[in-house]
Amino acid sequence: MPSNRLNNVTYIRIFATLMVVAYHSLCLYTSRWSYTDVPKINLYEHFAELLNRIDMPAFVFISGYLFSRQISSNKFNKSIEIIWYKVNRLIIPYLFWMIINLILVPESLTLTKILNGFNHLWFLPMLLQLFLVAVITIPLWTNLSKQASLLCFASMQLFFFVAYYKGWNIPFGYIKTFFPVFYLGIISEKCHLLNIKQHWHNYILPISCTIYAFSCIYLFTDNPAVRDIIIKITAYTIIFSSMSLLTTAKYITHPAITCIDKYSMGIYLIHHILIQYSLSLHPIFLFLATHYIIGPILIFTASTICSIYMASLLHKTPYLQKVI
Repeated sequence: MPSNRLNNVTYIRIFATLMVVAYHSLCLYTSRWSYTDVPKINLYEHFAELLNRIDMPAFVFISGYLFSRQISSNKFNKSIEIIWYKVNRLIIPYLFWMIINLILVPESLTLTKILNGFNHLWFLPMLLQLFLVAVITIPLWTNLSKQASLLCFASMQLFFFVAYYKGWNIPFGYIKTFFPVFYLGIISEKCHLLNIKQHWHNYILPISCTIYAFSCIYLFTDNPAVRDIIIKITAYTIIFSSMSLLTTAKYITHPAITCIDKYSMGIYLIHHILIQYSLSLHPIFLFLATHYIIGPILIFTASTICSIYMASLLHKTPYLQKVI
């Protein structure tokens, strides 16, 4: 096992990757995708909500955590080096897979779609926005104390909650949605928060999971901001507690685990395109629409295996390694 591997990050990345694929495997049978002549299953709707409200925050949290680690280890000498690295890491795959998506599943393309994020690829430009904000504010957050950092996170989350509650029209939707958890990842690494009384998380984690599940499935409030903040705080607590508890976990060398970890980015980028392309083929669509019980299992299994295989081929191909 490489000495620089962080087991907790590895586990969270693997779980988040599989949750994203599972979420998209259910979407056909929910109101989240606008396919007609497909039964809408309430149980799948609930599972999709449970997965969707925590998978992306988990990715964003570990992105912030690893970004802070890069800054702490002085991986970059200048801010422009950070920006150039992140642009290459995120925008090249974004443009490549957007073109592939358009070839396989043609649809109209606008400048707004490109800037805001095309289909599931929205995650890449969103991450770039978060990195840019973090890079600009490096002199600020790197000099804050632990208490000031926590206060900054709480104030940020409170401000965005009030804005949502009051209906204020704040631009940069991705930043107001994801920057708090990105910043939580940053200060968790910078201030070594994951090492604080880890035994508490044995109790906090199951309680948070229970509240999270109840809120996602049963809680509906007059103002959606109330439900949203409860789900976010419990989701963040689950991610944080899991990261803390997994710091001492042993690394699993099973080939399936190492494979998912190695190609997690490729799985995310490819699986959605494969699902959408498959659904554009009438015989496959008709079969999945009819067999809604085994449908999600087949979609999940086939898209995961095919994504890993394609990612492994691209990884071995010169010049195409950068697209995954």
